[in-house]
Amino acid sequence: MRRSSLLGVVLAVVVAVQVLIPAAMLLSPRMSAFGWQMYAERVSVMSAEPLDPAGKVVNVPRWAARLRPEVRWEQVAPNHLCGRPDVASVRVAFSDGSQDAVRCPAP
Repeated sequence: MRRSSLLGVVLAVVVAVQVLIPAAMLLSPRMSAFGWQMYAERVSVMSAEPLDPAGKVVNVPRWAARLRPEVRWEQVAPNHLCGRPDVASVRVAFSDGSQDAVRCPAP
């Protein structure tokens, strides 16, 4: 009898964790890790073009396998692409038509 009640408690805790944590994440900002809305919200698709000092696009091999929605690509992409010595700035364009240019720090 003792083993079955321990199993019941463990099962109840596992189910509670799987329900309570995502339920609590509903109150946090959207795209929260461990929340039910993690992949439910539509994100702005963006593209990032690395530019050389003359403003020409630098050909960079595929730098991201997949644009995951929970990653803030407008912050991550320029930091990653600015690590290349031939990149002077990064132009970020969003699906809503807005653009932003990030100047890379001098090496």
